[in-house]
Amino acid sequence: MLTLIDRHLIRSYLKAYLVCLVSMMGLFVVVDLFTNLDKFTQHSKGFVPVMQHIGLVYANKLPQIFNHLCEAIGLLAGMFTVAWMQRNNELLPLLSAGVSTRRVARPVLVSACLVMGLCVLNQEAVLPNVDNYLVENANDPEGKNELAVNGAFDSNGVLFMGQRAIRKELLVREFHVTLPPKFGRDSLVNLVAKDARYVPAGEGRRSGGWMLTGTTNTPADHDAGVDHEIH
Repeated sequence: MLTLIDRHLIRSYLKAYLVCLVSMMGLFVVVDLFTNLDKFTQHSKGFVPVMQHIGLVYANKLPQIFNHLCEAIGLLAGMFTVAWMQRNNELLPLLSAGVSTRRVARPVLVSACLVMGLCVLNQEAVLPNVDNYLVENANDPEGKNELAVNGAFDSNGVLFMGQRAIRKELLVREFHVTLPPKFGRDSLVNLVAKDARYVPAGEGRRSGGWMLTGTTNTPADHDAGVDHEIH
C-alpha cells in the first residue's frame, strides 16, 4: 500500500523526469541542429520548406535521441528527487523516525524501473519505424540524389540488383535481374538494362512492374537494345 510519502516521492520523481527529459533532449536538438544546419539548407529552397524539413527530420529523430539519453535522464531524475528531499529537510525526520534509507528510496527506485520500460518500448515499437526515414531522407528530402543499391531477392526468388537509384523517379540505373528456372525455362535468365523504372499499378496501360530500357545482355531468344517489362 502506498503511503503519503510514497505518493509524494513518485510525483516528485515524475516531475523531475519530465524536466530532465525536456531539457536534455532540447539541448541535444539545438546542438545537433546548429551542427548540421548546412545539410538541411543545401537541398531545400525557401524558409518554409527548410523549416518543414527540419521539423519532419527531428520529429523522426526524437525517438533516437531518447534512446541515447533515457538511462541518463532516469538517473538524473532520481538524483534530483533525493537531493530535493534533502534540501527541504524531508529526509532527516523520516530517518529519525526509524525509517530506513532503503525504504525511503524504494518509491524512487520503483519509479525509475517503470520509466525505463519506456526505453524498451521505444526500441521495439518506435525506432524500427523511423530508422528508414533517417537513413534515406535526412539529407535528401525530395529524393533527387542517387543512392547505392543493394541486391535482394523478392518473394518469387527473382534477384534484383543495380548500381544507383533515384527514389523520386523510382529509377534504377545499371539494372540486373536474374529469373529462376521456375518461370518456364530450363536455366537462369539474366536481363541487363541501362535503366529500369518501376511503374506502380494503375498508372497507365503498362503498370505494376519494371520497365527496362536499353537492354544490352539478354537471353538468345530476346532482341538486344529493346524494352522489356517485368511484372
